[in-house]
Amino acid sequence: MNYSFLTPQQVLFGWGRRTELPQLAARWGRRAFFFSGSRTLEHSGVIESLVDGLRFAAIEVVQFTAPSHEPEVTDVDALTNELLTHQLWQQI
Repeated sequence: MNYSFLTPQQVLFGWGRRTELPQLAARWGRRAFFFSGSRTLEHSGVIESLVDGLRFAAIEVVQFTAPSHEPEVTDVDALTNELLTHQLWQQI
């Protein structure tokens, strides 16, 4: 078996660390593609809080919700097709 594994350069962990998301995201650009499948986080307001924080930091948020709790390959394929349909790749 062969595979490649790519990890982010920085991983944040701990209570309240999600409040740091807007500052970190702003380093990478002015648009965020936000893909979520967690109904629990959606109903508890966590997703709205994260999106609001990004928008407050002047980051345009393009938000997508997966039809299942954990995104599956078909969900990612559908998202890719939707992004291509809206030509969002070219505006990044």
